[in-house]
Amino acid sequence: MNLSVLEPYTDYSCTGEIKNETFVFIRTPPVIFNIDCGFYIDGRSTSDNTSIQLDWTSTNRSCGVDLPKLSYICSCDTKYDKKSRVEPCVFTGLEPYRDYTCEVHPTYNNEKVNRGWKISLETDPGVPKTLQYLSLTAPENNVIDVRCDEPRKLYGPKGRYKARLHDPNGPVKEEKNSYCYFKFKDLSYSTTYRVEVTVYNGFYESPAVIGNIKTSYNDKGVVGFLILLTFLFFLFLTICLIKHRKFLRSQLCHDDEAEKMMLNSTAIYANPPRLEKP
Repeated sequence: MNLSVLEPYTDYSCTGEIKNETFVFIRTPPVIFNIDCGFYIDGRSTSDNTSIQLDWTSTNRSCGVDLPKLSYICSCDTKYDKKSRVEPCVFTGLEPYRDYTCEVHPTYNNEKVNRGWKISLETDPGVPKTLQYLSLTAPENNVIDVRCDEPRKLYGPKGRYKARLHDPNGPVKEEKNSYCYFKFKDLSYSTTYRVEVTVYNGFYESPAVIGNIKTSYNDKGVVGFLILLTFLFFLFLTICLIKHRKFLRSQLCHDDEAEKMMLNSTAIYANPPRLEKP
């Protein structure tokens, strides 16, 4: 083979022969070699919350630039690698706020050669997933407890929960907490409230999870009214009894006076004056 047709990253075995026109007198031991181009890759990366782009420039020590079988393999901890000749590699559909290790490897004749360029980077924060399992309870007639589970993916550095309370007329209260538990007190009785809960990851707020709950009637007020009504009833009854007793007493007194008068009258007719004897 002529030296001009030898390819890099290919194993060759070369021997030499010393001969005259007819016979070979000496055959040299084989020389095994493989041409290493000595690639150096200068890489760059850009990213957002769902994609990473890898750019690079490549140089080599001994093979020049006319290498038709040269290409590059890009990877970024994804299911599929990307093959590129000269264009940048772009990975899309990635998760926000996640660490990725990305590499660019030169390949010759579809085989990786030399050490590639590697970088570890983190995608930008994204919108958190919706919260799970919203629980609304009313431990008291005008109190609402709110609980929920963390989102499957926060996509950010921290979680700050926010609960908004609405009645039929509009917003009523808003509270924030580092964990998903809220207690709304001193609410109206027998009123339907809408509760919206979100989580903030330091950059974005999640879609709201929404629930409705109705407070109960004011049983304390009803009990108080019944007590007052009972008290008034017994008061009225007591007054009636007192008046009735007074009436009975007055009747008894009137009867006694009438009886006395009748007795006196009877006494007059039953005891006439005695006549003196002559």
